[in-house]
Amino acid sequence: MRPSRWSSYCGFVLCVAFACAVTQAQAARGRASQDKFLTGPPFPLQEVLGALNAHVPSRRMLSAVESRGVTFYPSPADVSQLQAAGATGDLIHLIQAKGAKFKPAPPPPPPKPKIAGPVTLSCAPVECNVAVDGKPQGPTQGGVKKVAGIVIGPQGSVVVDFSKDGYFGQQIVVALLPGAPETPKPVTLQPTEAMQEKLGSQLFALLLANIGGDAGIRDSQMLTGSGAAALYEAGGQRSDWIFTARLNGSTSSAYIEMEIKLAELKWRDAIKGSAVRSGGAGKLKSTPVAIEMAQNIQQYRDYQPAAVLAALRSQKLKWVSILGAPSPSSPVTLKGAGSAGEYTLTVDSNGLLQSVVYQPAAGHGPGVTLQYGDYAPVGKGKAPKIFDLRYQEKTPHGLSLHFDSLQHAPKLTDKDFRT
Repeated sequence: MRPSRWSSYCGFVLCVAFACAVTQAQAARGRASQDKFLTGPPFPLQEVLGALNAHVPSRRMLSAVESRGVTFYPSPADVSQLQAAGATGDLIHLIQAKGAKFKPAPPPPPPKPKIAGPVTLSCAPVECNVAVDGKPQGPTQGGVKKVAGIVIGPQGSVVVDFSKDGYFGQQIVVALLPGAPETPKPVTLQPTEAMQEKLGSQLFALLLANIGGDAGIRDSQMLTGSGAAALYEAGGQRSDWIFTARLNGSTSSAYIEMEIKLAELKWRDAIKGSAVRSGGAGKLKSTPVAIEMAQNIQQYRDYQPAAVLAALRSQKLKWVSILGAPSPSSPVTLKGAGSAGEYTLTVDSNGLLQSVVYQPAAGHGPGVTLQYGDYAPVGKGKAPKIFDLRYQEKTPHGLSLHFDSLQHAPKLTDKDFRT
């Protein structure tokens, strides 16, 4: 069957329309291929900013970035520049998406800090204030401060400061290791001059109080006792004796009787005021033993701890000390000077007089060193059962008394001090 004229005509029209459409599409593609803004290489930041500053429409910018991409990932500073140039939020998000491969990798996490083991700090006198690298850590407790969690810096050490009112501060450097505890040597702060005088005054008052005050000073010098004695002559020769002693400080009286039974030797000395009376075995008269005892009887009376403290109190000396309280490991030393000479007193852990070193001024007799120990109650006071007196000479010279018994004797009369 042959087609009609109308069918042929319709087919021709469709062919012409299709050809026109193809031609128009090809023309449009040609125009697009010629728009370099849409087809150029990826945009660097400066070109995007330049286009925005040239007021390129937003839709055209979006199309261009979508088509071409970018060569950067905007930093916060870049975003601020884009916004200032007029970039919309959509454009910034598109730039971030297109430039994702240029986004810098996040910095690695910081290394974990190295922490030292606890640092145990000690100072004297207690309590001290502690600071580590300038950061206060508070005071010590019982002289000790433990500081944990110290971060080890590049130097591998910290600076520790110790301070206390009335004392000169001190600074130490402590080396640190991760996780390792550290215990530096204890620090001793030195008192200022004013603090030394304050401590000295307090310690001298402690000595007076611990021996019983005025009543104790009186009772401590009213006693009887016996024991073993060692006499050191001026040349260093030693002789050993048994002895009996009596003392009455209220009348300035003292009595010592020494005996060597096997040799049938006995010697007695009594003193009241400045008068000394002696007696005993005839073979000892005018010997070094008799001469020494006539001198030692006065020293025994005058260098009793109670007598020493009473005499020093009357001189109203200015006492200085570098420590505030005695302990079993560190007795405290007091120093004082007056017209008669210089005195160094050592205070034991019980707050009692342990030793006296007397350096006399010119014309005040020989220097002496005294040691006391094993105090016993005597009435309201205390007296030492160990009394050791040495003159400051190259060879041993003096008297040592070790009491086996010591009693309070408040009713001694002059008859008890006769030779």
